[in-house]
Amino acid sequence: MKKMLFALAATLLLFVSCNGNSGPDNPAPDDGAYVGTVSVGIGTDDAFTLEDTRVVFTVHEGEATADIEMMQVKFAITMPVKLNVLIEGVTLTPATDGYSVSCGADGIVPSAMNGQPFPNYTMTEIDGTVTTQTMSISMMCGPYPLSFTGTRSAE
Repeated sequence: MKKMLFALAATLLLFVSCNGNSGPDNPAPDDGAYVGTVSVGIGTDDAFTLEDTRVVFTVHEGEATADIEMMQVKFAITMPVKLNVLIEGVTLTPATDGYSVSCGADGIVPSAMNGQPFPNYTMTEIDGTVTTQTMSISMMCGPYPLSFTGTRSAE
């Protein structure tokens, strides 16, 4: 009987340890920077792509939300200056190899790093994944589809 209880306990312990989303073999991403491509309005007359864009991902305490900061971005060829744009409080959902990111139905009003909000470009339909190695997100920025695909930066 003791052997059977020990085997049952060992099996239960193995199940519990393998059932989590992160651990030494499968860590969740933490704060970090990703470098890649921002694409705006793909499939429209206003299509624009910006290479080598740095995006900073900052996980909030409790790992339920995070901030995404797009550094020195332009969203159109005619945009006169590059801005640092902050998307605060994206929703994180643990996934097998990191997080799924999303937002509520009302979206998220982005702001410049100086705090100036851009309500005309509310980010909606945020969807994507962030792992320890890659970030791939898409969303609507006002009326324009916007995406970022990149890899973890060493810095």
